[in-house]
Amino acid sequence: MAGSASVCFRTSAFRHPNEIQLTDAIDLLSVTTTMEAGVDIGSLLAVMMANMPPMRFNYQQRVGRAGRRGAGLSVALTLCRGRSHDDYYFQRPDRITSDPPPQPYVDMRREAILQRVLARKSCVRRFSRWDCS
Repeated sequence: MAGSASVCFRTSAFRHPNEIQLTDAIDLLSVTTTMEAGVDIGSLLAVMMANMPPMRFNYQQRVGRAGRRGAGLSVALTLCRGRSHDDYYFQRPDRITSDPPPQPYVDMRREAILQRVLARKSCVRRFSRWDCS
């Protein structure tokens, strides 16, 4: 590979032995909605989104991934496409960044919730008979 070069990623396992390092290591992470799941992905200095998240709390979860672990500076960049949703928040950035969060609620009419509560109660009752300490 003489005469050619490629970008060097943090993990040297992906580098070919003959590649020439032209830049410092690049931290790059490509994700989908998993950025909202609360998984600790380490220290990121920047978050870039290819479109506007659907709601304020989705936006907050995604941009909140940058600047953790004592980083003095962090950047969040959101690219807006030519969609009405993206345009709405582009014209009103305060709505996506500072609107109050929706009030949490639980729909007690949902059968799945009742099933989970009953399953939990059954497990607690059954296993409390055993001495597991």
